[in-house]
Amino acid sequence: MSKLLKACAVLAALPLAALSSVAAAQDTDFYCDERELGDQFYCVSPVEEEAPAPTPEPVVAPPSVDEETIKDFDAFKKKLDESRSIAVYTGKREDVEHYMRLQKQAGEMSSKFMEEYQVLGWQDPTLSYAASVPVETFAKNAYRAERRQEVENHIRSINGRYGFFYFYSKNCSACVQMSPVVKMLSSRYEVSVMPIAKAGKESVEWPGTKPDNGIGKRVGLIGDVTPAIILYDAEQDAGIPISYGAISLETLEDRIYMLTREDKVKFLGGDTDVR
Repeated sequence: MSKLLKACAVLAALPLAALSSVAAAQDTDFYCDERELGDQFYCVSPVEEEAPAPTPEPVVAPPSVDEETIKDFDAFKKKLDESRSIAVYTGKREDVEHYMRLQKQAGEMSSKFMEEYQVLGWQDPTLSYAASVPVETFAKNAYRAERRQEVENHIRSINGRYGFFYFYSKNCSACVQMSPVVKMLSSRYEVSVMPIAKAGKESVEWPGTKPDNGIGKRVGLIGDVTPAIILYDAEQDAGIPISYGAISLETLEDRIYMLTREDKVKFLGGDTDVR
C-alpha cells in the first residue's frame, strides 16, 4: 500500500504537460507499433521544412575597363613623346618627319574624339551645357534679360530686411565714381543707405553722414579701404562686406542677389560665418 501511495505522489508532482506527453507516447506506441496500421497513418510527426532563403538579385557589374585599349594608348603616347625628344635632340630630317607623322595621327584621333563629344552634347540634354545655359548670342541676350529681371525683383522684395553701410572718404577718387552708383541703388530699390565717413570727414554729397566711431569694425569692415559697402541684415543684426573699391551697379546687384537669396547664409557676427 505504501508503494501505491508513493507512485500517486510522484504522479501528482508531475506537471500537466509531462503527463500529456506520457499519454501521447503511449497512444503512439499502441497505434503504430502494436496495431501495425501501415504507412497511411502519421505515426511519425512530419518535420516542417524551412522556407528556402530568397535568391539575391544578381548585381550588374559596371562596364569592364578595356585594358588592351589603355595599353595601346600608353604605348602610342610613349612613342610620340620619345619621337619628339629624338627629333628635337638630333634635328635629323627623318626623325622630324617621323615625329610629324605620329603627331598627325594623334591629331586625327583627337578630332574624332571631339566630333563624338559634340554629337553626344547635341543629342543628350544631361550632357549638354547649352541645355541649361545658352551659348548663342541671341539666346544669351534673352537669358541675361531674364536673369536681370529676376535679380531686380528679388532685391525689391528684401528692402524691408536689408540695408547698407557705405564707407567713403573725402579725398578718395574711387569714391567719386562709386557714390553715384550707391545713390542709384538706394533710389531704384528704395533701400536704406547709411553713409559713413572715414576719418570723420563728411562729403557734401552725403549730408547727414556719420563718422566711423567703431561702426565699421562692428559690421565686419576690414581695414581702411574706401569705398566699401557693407550689406546689413536686420534679422541677424550683422553685416558682411560686399564691395571694396568701385564696382558697377549690375555687379553690386548680382552680389546682393547671391548673398540674400538663401536664408541659410549667415553674416559675420550672426549665427555662423558666411559661406
